[in-house]
Amino acid sequence: MSGNGPVHVLQSIPFCPDPAQCRRILRVEGNVRREKELADLLEQAASKARPKVVWRACVPEFLGSGRTALNGHCFSSKVLAKLLRGAVKDAGSPVVFPFIATCGEELGHWASAVTGKLRAYWAHTLTRLALKTALDRLEAELKPFGRGVLSRVEPGIPKDWPVTEQPGLFALLAHDDGPVAQLNEYCVMRPLSSISGLYFFSKKAVPPCTYCVLPTCRGKHAPKSRPEPLFCLAGKSGEA
Repeated sequence: MSGNGPVHVLQSIPFCPDPAQCRRILRVEGNVRREKELADLLEQAASKARPKVVWRACVPEFLGSGRTALNGHCFSSKVLAKLLRGAVKDAGSPVVFPFIATCGEELGHWASAVTGKLRAYWAHTLTRLALKTALDRLEAELKPFGRGVLSRVEPGIPKDWPVTEQPGLFALLAHDDGPVAQLNEYCVMRPLSSISGLYFFSKKAVPPCTYCVLPTCRGKHAPKSRPEPLFCLAGKSGEA
């Protein structure tokens, strides 16, 4: 693949949460009553969920001073420019992949209506698992397009790529069917279980949590010996 490609939309992504995994993540194993309650939520979530992804291929243009242009949209981050330059050089792929992934508004609306603190927490966790399902599907779509390791980065992580640059990604990924997620004036995405960013091929893995400023996180999965703070992007193993 070469050049700037068309916008692709993935909408028919099945969400089939594994009951055993969910019981383990939510720590209800052995509690018969809680397991039944969770099973009911899993059935509802599976029927409501419509995870979605929009993505395209772009050839980055490096403008200097940490600025990178993708199909005419400029993004400012020295860390981002360094990562993408390395991807082009080391992985031999001149193409990067801007994307937006979401659990889907259907599941987001359902989760927001679930009552009870515990059940609401379970529902939110299921939206995160649906988001991971969308990311897994996207990664499977992208892997044939390059060699090396597929890595990702998003606005806000690294710190010098602010979330206020998300509108540029939304504009870059605009398509006739409308956005798969909404972005408000504070650059917060709805549904909350949504992510925007860039995938790229690299010689070595760049864990999503490498450049995050959060000092603690349940789902951190960058090596602890790294000097950068750690972060979880949708959870390495589906944990929210």
